Amino acid sequence: MRSSLVLPNPVLSRRSLLVGAGAFGISGFLAACSAPGASGSMAGVTGDPLPYQLSWTMDYEFAGSYIADAKGYWTAQDLGVSLLPGGPNTNPEQLVASGQALVSSSKVVSAANMLVSDGIDLQIVGCLWQKYGLTVISRSDKPVHSPKDLEGMTVGVFASNDSDWAAFLQINGVDRSKITEVPGSFDITPLAAGQVDAVQGYGSTRVFQLATDVTLETLQLADFGYNPISAAYAVTKSTLDDEVKRAQLVSFLRGEIQGWQDIAFGEQFDEAIDLTVNRYGKDLGLNPEEQMAALVGQMDFVVTEESTANGLCTMSDDLIAGTQDVLDTLGIDADVDSIVTREILDEIYAGKTRV
Repeated sequence: MRSSLVLPNPVLSRRSLLVGAGAFGISGFLAACSAPGASGSMAGVTGDPLPYQLSWTMDYEFAGSYIADAKGYWTAQDLGVSLLPGGPNTNPEQLVASGQALVSSSKVVSAANMLVSDGIDLQIVGCLWQKYGLTVISRSDKPVHSPKDLEGMTVGVFASNDSDWAAFLQINGVDRSKITEVPGSFDITPLAAGQVDAVQGYGSTRVFQLATDVTLETLQLADFGYNPISAAYAVTKSTLDDEVKRAQLVSFLRGEIQGWQDIAFGEQFDEAIDLTVNRYGKDLGLNPEEQMAALVGQMDFVVTEESTANGLCTMSDDLIAGTQDVLDTLGIDADVDSIVTREILDEIYAGKTRV
C-alpha cells in the first residue's frame, strides 16, 4: 500500500529517536532515552506481578498495555503485570530466555535465530502488528511504486537492515547491483533535496513528512512479499508447559488485547496518549501531539482486514506461511510451526472476534 502523507506535527518513533539529537535537539533526545523504572498496578492482586519486557522505552508503542493496566483489565483477573521498559541495548528475547521476564516483545526472525544458534526454544503466542514495519520512502514527484522501481535509484539504507533488505530485493526479483546504496540516516533532508531518490524508513512516515514541504510516499515491504511476524509476544516453551504460568499468560494476553481493542475499535486515543505522556512515560518528556500522530500511524500496522475480522494479535495462515518464506529466504533453517503457536489465542477468543 502506498500513501501520500502531509501532516502538521513531528512524530518521534523508536528509530527516529536514534537521530533525535540532530532532528529535535540533544536535550530532548537524552530525555527520551532515559528509561523509567518498571510500572504496573497491583491493587487487589495476590502473588507476584508478571514481568513483561518491552522492546523500547514507554512511549506510544505500548499504549494498549497502559490502557490494560490503568483500566484494571489485568487486576480483574487477579493478575498484576510489571511493565519493564527497554531501550537501544535491551535484548527482550534473552531476558525471557533467562527467566527475568515471562513475556517479551519479539519477532519470529529473532526467535528463529536463537533456536538455530543457541537451541533456545521461544514460542510466539500472538502478534500486535499484522504488517512488518520496514518501508521505502520516496518523493511523490519520483515515487517508488514497486520494488523494481528501485533499480537505477540512489537509496539511503541502514546496515542493521541488510538481511531484511537483501531478502526483500530477492523475493521481488530486484537486481541489487543496479541500486546505488548510500548510508542512510533519519534526516529526511537528503531525500527532500534530491540527493537520494529514496530512503529506508520504519513504521509511519509522519516523522519524516514533518521535516519537509515535499510530499512523501511510502512503500511497505509487507505489501510486497516481506512480512514476517513482528511486534509479537514471546515466552519460553516451559511457560506453556507450566500450568500456573500458562494461566497467567492467558490472563495477560487477554488483558493486553482488551487494552488495544479500546484504542483500535473504541477510539480511546486521547486516554491512551494521556497515560503515555503523563503516567507511564512521564519521565521521558514526551510531546503529546507527536505521540498522538505516532499512535495513529501505528494503527495502520495493527488494524487490518485480518485483525478486524478475526481479532487483534491473531496470526493468520497467510501471515505464518509468509513468515516461513522469509525464514527460507534468509537462510534460517527453522520451521515456523515449531516457533509459532495459536493455542493461547484460541483459548482467549473461543471462536469470537473480540474479547
